[in-house]
Amino acid sequence: MLKSTIVIAMTVFLMFGCESTEEEGAQQEAFGYITENVKTGPSVYFSFAENAGDTADTGSWDINFATYSFSVPINDSTMMTISNPYFMGALGLGIARVDAASLEDVIEIPEIFSEGVYSTMEDEDLWYMLSDAHIVQPLDYVYVVNTPDGKYPAFEVVSYYDEEGNSGVYTIAWKYLSE
Repeated sequence: MLKSTIVIAMTVFLMFGCESTEEEGAQQEAFGYITENVKTGPSVYFSFAENAGDTADTGSWDINFATYSFSVPINDSTMMTISNPYFMGALGLGIARVDAASLEDVIEIPEIFSEGVYSTMEDEDLWYMLSDAHIVQPLDYVYVVNTPDGKYPAFEVVSYYDEEGNSGVYTIAWKYLSE
């Protein structure tokens, strides 16, 4: 709850607290970036250098935010669709998961990175937990990406829902660990 309140306060400050582009740049430098609505389709390819995502695989992306859905039978006549939101690094990039309460707690580059799909259906790989009401709640993990430019962006998933409550719309907070 406290984490959500802090993120909302930071978002409001970043959106309304800056009057000029110069001041906004200073705030981004101090706090990193809040990127809303990262994923608005079935799959979005996100670039930290551009601070933007695209639904087309242009080859210049770092993280693919996607949802894998499958159906399971409940009884003889009813099927239930299960969706697993996941992300993966671009080919050749690695991702390291850091157990941290917030993005601000991560200041060092991890030593070990994993390649490929990072978040799977395995409990130890999930970036989220489901509440009793089946609401996706991000866990206290920060992920660091070893991008080719050597800046090592660190990000945390802040939310999986947009302002109207629609699922599948990631908001991430992120910063570079090195310049």
